[in-house]
Amino acid sequence: MPDRAPAYVSARSADEILSSIRPTRIKSESLRSLNIFLDELLWLILHSARSLATNRLKAGLLQVMPGGVGKDAVLEAEVELRAYRQRSPSLGPDEQGAKQAEFPLQPTFELLRQKCEAYCTLGDLEENVAVESALQEKMLSAGPCAPKVEQIAPAALYLTAILEHICEHVLNNVGQVVARDSSRGTAYALDVYTALCEDTAIYPLFKTMKVHEQIETQSRAFRPSHRGSSSISGGIRMRSISRVKPDEDLGPARKMSIPTSPSAMPTASSPTNTSSSLFSRRPSADVVLATTQPSSSKSSLERREPH
Repeated sequence: MPDRAPAYVSARSADEILSSIRPTRIKSESLRSLNIFLDELLWLILHSARSLATNRLKAGLLQVMPGGVGKDAVLEAEVELRAYRQRSPSLGPDEQGAKQAEFPLQPTFELLRQKCEAYCTLGDLEENVAVESALQEKMLSAGPCAPKVEQIAPAALYLTAILEHICEHVLNNVGQVVARDSSRGTAYALDVYTALCEDTAIYPLFKTMKVHEQIETQSRAFRPSHRGSSSISGGIRMRSISRVKPDEDLGPARKMSIPTSPSAMPTASSPTNTSSSLFSRRPSADVVLATTQPSSSKSSLERREPH
């Protein structure tokens, strides 16, 4: 797997969400801070779940983020998964999974990161079949506790919905931090750090994360010249709505652009800690279903058939 920065959300999508209060643009280092936060969150969910069964992913998220934001993210993920299964009659029942002591965490994380980045309608990365196939083979050959092939797509959809919901929540809070100073229209790394620290639902997790120090360092290096000082009362929530149609692979939904910088994963047992245009909300499940021609562009909101 090539070393690179995680890219779950693009600058264009971030700017659109931030601008729900007033026009605001995100700085590249702020976008990097948000993406590495989401990257470690994905790692922590998988580390806690030690399975790709969605009941274990739910338990994993609620263990690391037990408050209202985590519960709301689970509700979004359940809606997405239910819509996908209703429109995919060939799928088997959602099996209950158990925590696996010998779960191949690192290869599973690498595969799910790749798939979530491609599925995420906030990002700009396209599905890379060759890379995904290699990562899937690596995961499946990791031992008897490796996840089943049929678990991968539902798990990736479920996790993507979680990451998108939490990303939108954080960005709305960042927008409120920026809005404290009426002279500003740029979201700096300090604004991201402030939003994460002031959010009572997220800070208990954030302060324990490896990326906390990195984001704090970024906030000191890149900051506005002056700022307001009121506290966050809570983000404006944007409800996720279904993004898949029956029997589809959950591939890319929209093509955008995001600058990335080379980075290396620090160890074999942890996510990367290194190192962004209008954004459109995704349509309802019925609208997606009405679009029948497959495409590789995220602007089409189409997915390829699963294989």
